[in-house]
Amino acid sequence: RMPGIFLVSGLIAFSGAGAFTSVASLARGGSLVKSTIEQRGRWPPTRLSHVYMTEELELTVARSGTGSLGIDVDENNVVAGNSGTSALVLGDAIVAVDGERVGDRHLSKVLTPGNTKYMFTVIRDAEAGAAALQSVLLRLCAEANEEQLEPAAAAARMAKIEEVARALEGFAAGAKEDAWLGFWALRFSSAVSAEMPFLGLTGYGASPGCVVVKQWQRFSDGADEVNVQTVEVVANEFTDAHVVAALKGRWSLEGDEIVETYNRLEYAGALESADIVVRNSRQTYVSERIRLCRVEGTDAVAGELCMYERQSGEQVQAAVGALLSKPVGTETRPRWERADLERGFGGGEAQASAIP
Repeated sequence: RMPGIFLVSGLIAFSGAGAFTSVASLARGGSLVKSTIEQRGRWPPTRLSHVYMTEELELTVARSGTGSLGIDVDENNVVAGNSGTSALVLGDAIVAVDGERVGDRHLSKVLTPGNTKYMFTVIRDAEAGAAALQSVLLRLCAEANEEQLEPAAAAARMAKIEEVARALEGFAAGAKEDAWLGFWALRFSSAVSAEMPFLGLTGYGASPGCVVVKQWQRFSDGADEVNVQTVEVVANEFTDAHVVAALKGRWSLEGDEIVETYNRLEYAGALESADIVVRNSRQTYVSERIRLCRVEGTDAVAGELCMYERQSGEQVQAAVGALLSKPVGTETRPRWERADLERGFGGGEAQASAIP
């Protein structure tokens, strides 16, 4: 279920996996006949990075051959998905339909039943649009970590995450080098699925009886001997304990790409390896709160999309300490089996999820 994300197809605003799956399938092509668009504005930007000021535009949006408008909007009528109306961009705020102000109503309550096209008045503002999409992305990624979906629904949600991430990448400006400094918690990785557990950059997720349950990164300035660390908490089934694995090394910023070069791997505080591990990634500094990372390859998963959220050192220490103080329980079991146990199926008592 996707609270706050709606498919606008007429009178009703649908929420839930079914409506979301429908939108995602249209976004991938299918048999959708794209809507015809007429735009009355000074210029037709196609992504938020082209927006230099707040502007109010009037866009004529027509239904497709299937009768759908082909857009998703959030609870504030901000466009969060677009499979057919090229003049609308993610982040546009719809404020009026056919001259009637929307106010605090949802868009679906303002559409006149039976009309084949509508005149949308939208506010196009880069900063506000990016903030709205950031909230959508955080919500989608949280749901991806919490819910177990059928493969088709999971693929549809991944398509939605990819769509919003690309919109934010198109919007974001370059960041100063010191913007990356500090602690970052991994909130989402496209390399993780019900069938594929998170192996982690340390690689301990591939060890028998082990699962990487959390990852953090810390970037410090270049004067430090070690200026990048990737810390992962590993659930070890054989010892029934959580253990910290850490890669330590140096990083450099080259354009929008970060190169991480690690020369020390530690497990439970002891040196395990001095082999070199390199991760090249294209970074997008979305805001003070989140950054997006697209792994380019070498020793990591090529093409992986990651979202990191900034945290304080105190927050990281508290989270690591909480994990180290608890037994492993069911964390090393397959995700579908853990989900059944958490719901009270499979012969075990229901329990709180061990992986937030």
